[in-house]
Amino acid sequence: MQFIAHRLFGFLLVGLVVAGCSTAKRLPVTPNLLADGSGTAVLSKLPPARQTPDMEILYVTDRNECGKPDAPAYGYSRAMSVYYGVANVHITPETDWATLARDAGQPQDTENRWLEVRGLRRLGQFRPDQTRVEYVDGELRRTPECEAARAAEFQRAQDFLAGYLRPLAPEQRDVYLYVHGFNNDLEEAVARLAGVWHFLGRKGVAIAYSWPARQGNLLDYFCDRESGEYTIYHLKETIRAISECPEVARLHIITHSRGADVTATALRELNLEIRGRGPSPRQKLKLETFVMAAPDLDAEVFLQRFIVENLAGISRRTVVYTSPDDKALGLVLWLFRGTARVGRVDLSLLPCEVQELLGKLPNLQIVQCPASGLAASHSYAFTNAAVLSDLILVLRDRKDPGKENGRPLTPINHGWKLDDSYCAPPAK
Repeated sequence: MQFIAHRLFGFLLVGLVVAGCSTAKRLPVTPNLLADGSGTAVLSKLPPARQTPDMEILYVTDRNECGKPDAPAYGYSRAMSVYYGVANVHITPETDWATLARDAGQPQDTENRWLEVRGLRRLGQFRPDQTRVEYVDGELRRTPECEAARAAEFQRAQDFLAGYLRPLAPEQRDVYLYVHGFNNDLEEAVARLAGVWHFLGRKGVAIAYSWPARQGNLLDYFCDRESGEYTIYHLKETIRAISECPEVARLHIITHSRGADVTATALRELNLEIRGRGPSPRQKLKLETFVMAAPDLDAEVFLQRFIVENLAGISRRTVVYTSPDDKALGLVLWLFRGTARVGRVDLSLLPCEVQELLGKLPNLQIVQCPASGLAASHSYAFTNAAVLSDLILVLRDRKDPGKENGRPLTPINHGWKLDDSYCAPPAK
C-alpha cells in the first residue's frame, strides 16, 4: 500500500507541477535589464497607434472551433483545419499608457497586473490537404485544384500578416512565433506571449501558435504527446507561410516545455526537406533565433537532432534555457524513467566530450538559469526578471553571449550561466 500511495502521490505532483506551463497570466515583473529606466524609453518611442494598454496578438491554431462565427472559441480537440486571427489582450486593473510605460522602467517586487484575452477574431483558415489528393501513377499527389486552393490560402494568410508588417520600417519587420507546452489553452498562450512582447518594446508582430493540448487529469500528458505529433504538419505549414511572406525580415521562434520538442521536430523535417533541394534552410526560413525554454526533450534525442543532423545550423542562434532545479521536468523524468531532459541539464555534469563539442558550436547556446518553487521552476524564462532580461537581449537586440557583446553571461563548461542579479541596475 505504501508503494501504491507513493506512486499516486508522484502522479499527482507531476500533474500539478507540469500544469505550471499554464499558470502565468500575470504581466511579468519588470526585467532587470529595463529597470534602469530604459523600459520606459523604449515604450515611449512606439508609434502613437501602439501606445495603448491593449495589445493585438495574432494567433494560429489547429484546435477545434466551438464558438460562433462572430465570437470564435477553441477547445481541446484536434481540428482538420488551421485557423488564424487576432486576439485582443487587455491589461487589468485598468491603467493608462503613461503609467504602464513608467512602470516598465522601474523595479517591481511583485506582479500586480493581469493579462486578459477579451476577444478573438478569426480571419481565415488552411484546409486539410488529405481531403484533396489523388492517386496517380502509383503515388498520392495533390490535385491541381488542391494546389491552387493551397496557394490562394497561403496568399490570403500572407496578405493578412503583411498588413501588420507594412506600417513598420523594413528593418523592424520581425515576427515572434510562440509555441506553448503541455496543459495550455489558446488564451493562456496568447497571454504569455503578450507579456514577453510588451517588454520587448512591442517590436514587430507577435504570433501565438496553439496546438490541441488538453486540460484535465494527468493522463492528458500522454494525449498531449500524440497531439504534439499531430500538429507538426500544421506547424510546418505555418512556419513556411510566415517565412515565405515577402514583408517578413526575420523570424524568431520561442518555445516552452513540450512545445520545444514539437517545434524541433517540425524544424528537423523542414531542415531535411530544404537541404535536399539545395538552398540554405536558415536563409530560406529567415530564422534568426530559436529559443527553447525549459525544453521537455530527451537529451540524447537533442544531441542527435542538433549535432548529428545539424539542426543547430537552421537558425542564426539557438538558445536553450535550462535549470537543474526544474521540478516539473524532474518529475517527468521520473515518470518516463528515461534519460535526462534537456531542460534540466547541469552543465558541470556533462561529459567532457559533449562540453568540448558544444564549445565548437557558437550558435548553440545553453544557458543555465536559477529556478525555485514548483510551477515557477518551469516557467522561469517568462517570469524571472533576470532570465527575461537575457531573452530580451536575444530577441530584441540579437546579441551573442559574452560581456564583450553586451550580453554579460558567465562562461561555464562551454555553456553559460546567469543568476538573479543578471543585468540588474546598480543599487542606489
